[in-house]
Amino acid sequence: AMLSFLDRPGPLPDAGQARQAGFEQHVAEPRRAEPVASGARASRYPHLSDEHRDLIDRAIAHTAAQEKYNETTARKYTSALRRLANDLSARGQATDLRNHKSLVEHVRAFFPKSDDMKSALHVLRAYHEPGHSATCGRPVAVPSKADAHVLEQVASDSRLAPNTRAAYGGN
Repeated sequence: AMLSFLDRPGPLPDAGQARQAGFEQHVAEPRRAEPVASGARASRYPHLSDEHRDLIDRAIAHTAAQEKYNETTARKYTSALRRLANDLSARGQATDLRNHKSLVEHVRAFFPKSDDMKSALHVLRAYHEPGHSATCGRPVAVPSKADAHVLEQVASDSRLAPNTRAAYGGN
């Protein structure tokens, strides 16, 4: 154990010596680590559950692969959805990430200027509702079997330039 200057015999040290002694004692003390938080609590979203984090990550990865999002866009949408779920949990509200209507209402009420969050909601909805487009927010038109056959033939026509075939196939 380290002795403080008050425990030593002799004259009292001046204020500078007292500060130095206090500093040395502080440095000599064993560090007390903060309790380690597990899972989501270790992040900047302390109210985000691991379940919601995983769901958001899966939704973003799924849509990013389909829509060919760049890394920056995927990161922005991930952050926006995590922030939304964290905010819902922090307010003690039900955090059902499948309930698009309630999520939209929450964003309108608490994040009205967050375009990233609004766009990210479409990504989440498209993950849960395959007929919903993540990019425009409208249902994706599903061609009839006859139309699908014609579209497939046009997209695979070797007489067309590769980028034309790719554009037709995407359309």
